[in-house]
Amino acid sequence: SEAGAKGAMPVAMPESVREAWGEQVVRDFTAWLDEVLQERDMPRDQWRQILSRLDALEQGVGHLQEQMGHMQEQIGYVREQVARTQEQMGRMQEQIEHVQEQVAHTQEQMGRMQEQMNHVEKQVIRTQEQLQHVQEQVVHIQKQVEQLHPRFDYVHERFDTLNERIISQTRWTVGVLALFGTIFAILVAVAQFSP
Repeated sequence: SEAGAKGAMPVAMPESVREAWGEQVVRDFTAWLDEVLQERDMPRDQWRQILSRLDALEQGVGHLQEQMGHMQEQIGYVREQVARTQEQMGRMQEQIEHVQEQVAHTQEQMGRMQEQMNHVEKQVIRTQEQLQHVQEQVVHIQKQVEQLHPRFDYVHERFDTLNERIISQTRWTVGVLALFGTIFAILVAVAQFSP
């Protein structure tokens, strides 16, 4: 056991283990490990095996730290992507709000156009009613004119009869005047030739 104790060498912890555990933990652990090794009188081969395991542990811790570094880089990249996505979502939200405002404005314009169309439609209906009333009045006037046609014909006939009578009386008057003229001329001639 004494030879084994002399063959034991102080424990040197890997730098990565020191960084992971801290100096106080490393000192306590190495002191405890030295006591255990001295008590058990560990052979050199077994000691070397432990050291090789510690080296493997250091490599594993280094590999783990490297993987943690990659993971942190990936997390940073993911955070950047999330920030970009949030920024894009903010812009999209602004665009959506702008589109919603345009839709509301368009709906308001459509509402005003609908009111104007309703007003125009009412005016068209009133105009159609007025036209229908005018047409009814025209039809009524046409009926009255048709009823007056026989009266107009009767008046024309009376005018024709009166015209014929006037012409007849005019001829008779002209004939009487011509006769009187002839008689007067004869009387004048007789008066001139009488002694």
